[in-house]
Amino acid sequence: KWKQHLTVIVSPVSKIHFRVWSHQTLKSDILLGSATLDIQETLKANNMKLEEVIMNMDLTGDKEPTDGIGELSVCLDGMQVDPDLLTNGDASSIRSSDQNDGSKAKNETRCGSVDSCEIGVFSENKGANTSDSPLIANGGFKPSRPPRPSRPPPPTPRRPSAPVGM
Repeated sequence: KWKQHLTVIVSPVSKIHFRVWSHQTLKSDILLGSATLDIQETLKANNMKLEEVIMNMDLTGDKEPTDGIGELSVCLDGMQVDPDLLTNGDASSIRSSDQNDGSKAKNETRCGSVDSCEIGVFSENKGANTSDSPLIANGGFKPSRPPRPSRPPPPTPRRPSAPVGM
């Protein structure tokens, strides 16, 4: 089984495409199946709030999209949208209502296996958000970066050699 917490930047009009891969060290990765989640439709079906909403999606294959491969479970938590903004407003200016007042909004992703996955987004706004894009923070932590590769020392300057015959 596989369980994974993920941070994903989304807006109320986003569509999230999930792809589940089989990874083996000595072989090529194999796509097991894929599924798509429409955030806008999910919001509409849940009174414009995503509070521990679990979505079960059928994974389908690329070659035979009608074949059911398995099921992916996704838990969305923390997004709340003003219905007037979603239906009448400009899609680029829509933000979670929790973000507008400077408090936390978070959706959390957890994947337990090919058959069980929970997903979400962490957003935290500690000041005025002047852009139309959502802010994101990983639960208050910066995402970890791999260490920078060490550089070799600069070449040692060569001393001019003494002229031959002196």
